[in-house]
Amino acid sequence: MIMEPSDNFKKLLKNYGRENIKFSKHARIRLTQRKFDKDFVIQKLFDISSLISEEKQKDKNTYKLVYESSSK
Repeated sequence: MIMEPSDNFKKLLKNYGRENIKFSKHARIRLTQRKFDKDFVIQKLFDISSLISEEKQKDKNTYKLVYESSSK
């Protein structure tokens, strides 16, 4: 179930350091396939104003995040 981002989650994200972001092997492969670079993804991750929703993954300490993006 996708939910609107909570204030608690936004606060958690604001307090998370960019140096703490780690990319799995799978994520690095997807970045290459989709022609994105890590810096773009990290910048987007911390752009809380474009965060539309969050979903905590079952049995994991991870989240699915959905961001608004322009057609540009």
